[in-house]
Amino acid sequence: MTELWNTRWRAGLLIGVTMAAAALLGSLNASEPQAQMTEKFTNLKVLPKDISRDELEKTMHGFTEGLGVHCSYCHVRPQGQQRGEPDWASDAKPEKQTARVMMEMMKRIAGTELAKITTNHQDHVVFSCRTCHRGQARPWQIQDVLATAYRSGGFDSLTSRYEGIRKKYYGTDTYDLGEQMLPDLAETIIGEDSAAASLRFAEYNLKWFPQSGYTYLVIGHAHDALGDKDQAVKDLQHAAELDPKLQEYVQRSLERMKRK
Repeated sequence: MTELWNTRWRAGLLIGVTMAAAALLGSLNASEPQAQMTEKFTNLKVLPKDISRDELEKTMHGFTEGLGVHCSYCHVRPQGQQRGEPDWASDAKPEKQTARVMMEMMKRIAGTELAKITTNHQDHVVFSCRTCHRGQARPWQIQDVLATAYRSGGFDSLTSRYEGIRKKYYGTDTYDLGEQMLPDLAETIIGEDSAAASLRFAEYNLKWFPQSGYTYLVIGHAHDALGDKDQAVKDLQHAAELDPKLQEYVQRSLERMKRK
């Protein structure tokens, strides 16, 4: 198995499979004029020293797609120049060294740690830069981003940040923009005892998911905690109507409310 994963590591490396090593080089895509690589490479400390130009370009494409960055993210350009060929061999930018550390980490995981897994599954999961980075240079989860926005500027700051993220990333795998994320976020940020915050977050979520049974479930629990039993019953019943899979859970909630 060690040999299998070592093979997977090298093959994956050549197509950009390292988790955070995508930071090593920037993009060679249409958003930035394509920098021309030389035929002879120097200062290669992790990549094979005999790597071909085609293999290196494939690797770099994989890295940059995983992080959504450009050549200049890790490679310094000559002083005063915004375009043209970067100084590929220079180690002036710390991002380049970070990339090397991450590449070594992935090599160790693939060659040593994964070899310890003894399941009989033949369809091994292939991990890549995008597994963690999902098209962003720093692999933040949306909950982290929104929590930071909330703590710095309150609910308005959070919604502004969320809508910016939604506009830019909706339809991609970069952030979790599913129907349960916002209703659950209040507990993450403020705590499970804040019914008012849960209600506010869930009601805002209806702007994006007006037919979300889960959101009405959270709203119903919030109204119950705030003492509005009649509205809580309506919300919970509506949740079950929208999502029949919630019926059993809704029924237990209603019974618990009666016992109170």
